Amino acid sequence: MGATYLKWAACLAMAAASSSALLHAQPSTAPATVGPQASGDADGQFVEATCSTCHPIAQVRAKHKSAADWAATVDKMIGLGAQITSEEDRDRVIAWLAAHQGTQ
Repeated sequence: MGATYLKWAACLAMAAASSSALLHAQPSTAPATVGPQASGDADGQFVEATCSTCHPIAQVRAKHKSAADWAATVDKMIGLGAQITSEEDRDRVIAWLAAHQGTQ
């Protein structure tokens, strides 16, 4: 029983703690919204498909920014590898985010 045993024990303890937290999590009380897939919104579907390749779409939906702030975020994501390959698609993403996830 050496360091390997202790590493496995630590991993198992972390996994158990994570599982317990997930089992006891409370359901969201946020109102349900119709997503772009259900509404037939082509630009929204493009945004969702593009953004969700790297992170959960809920992460995007939780943000509300100005058009300028969305432009800065989109440019940052492109720099990190987001697959937005044309200026037209970049502008399309920014316009949709500003309209649907703009500042409140």
